[in-house]
Order: sequence, then C-alpha cells, then structure tokens
Amino acid sequence: MASPAFGQPMVEEALAEHLRGMTLSLQSSGHSWLWQVDEVLDTRITKLFLIMAASRAGAIRRGPTDILCAFGQQFVLTREQTKRFIDRTRGIQSRMEVLQELLHADLVLVADASLTVKQSSTLVTPSDQQPLTVAAAAAAAAKAAADGSHQP
Repeated sequence: MASPAFGQPMVEEALAEHLRGMTLSLQSSGHSWLWQVDEVLDTRITKLFLIMAASRAGAIRRGPTDILCAFGQQFVLTREQTKRFIDRTRGIQSRMEVLQELLHADLVLVADASLTVKQSSTLVTPSDQQPLTVAAAAAAAAKAAADGSHQP
C-alpha cells in the first residue's frame, strides 16, 4: 500500500523537480531543447468562473482591494465595499447594494483548459548542434551533476 504522504501529487512534484534539475544541468553545459507541438489530440474546459469587478482592459483601481469568493465566483471589492458588505447592522440591504454595484462593473471570464497533444523534442549539443540520443543526454546530465554544475 502506498503512503498517503507520497501520493500522486507528491510523486508528480518529485518527478517534475528531478526533470527540472536535469534540464538545468544540461542548460548550464550549453545544451538547448527544441520543443514542437505536432498535433492537438484533445481539448477540454476543466473549470469556468467569473471574476466580478476585475478588468483586463487597463482600468486601474485606486487603493487596496479584497477578493470575495461566493456562489462559485470571485468578486473584487474596494475596502469601502468590503466594509459595507460585512456590516451586519444594515442587514441584507447593504450586501445587495454592493452586489448590484459589482454587476455593473467590468468582469473577467476565466477558463481553465486541458490539452492533450502529441509533441516532440530534441536536445541540441553545443559542439556540433546535433541532437543527442536519450542515452547520450542521460550521460551528459550525469556528468554535469557529478561535476557540480547543477545548483538546486
């Protein structure tokens, strides 16, 4: 039975960190990667939500802002709006006024997308600008790591 402390996210993080270290070692020795997406096999939207009162059009808000997560969405409020929203002395009326203000403000639609692609990559050596084989790349990474050129 696998340890819950070293479950899937932890394994992926450990493998990603190991790959990052190997890539940095190869880069420091003058190698470069060439990546190419050959074909998009599948696309899907995994999450969709709104950020109310936010803008990507360059509108600048003055002063500090707060983010309220409610109803599966995110709302950007000024400090004054936040104070009115959490003020229980005015009841639901003050909250409804703030929400109405936000409905008339800009908003940003956020979509998290997942792509499945067919890709290829090539490792180019600095000496002859020719791709390395997998075995040669592993040997170069091991040599660079042994030489201490990789800095974690």
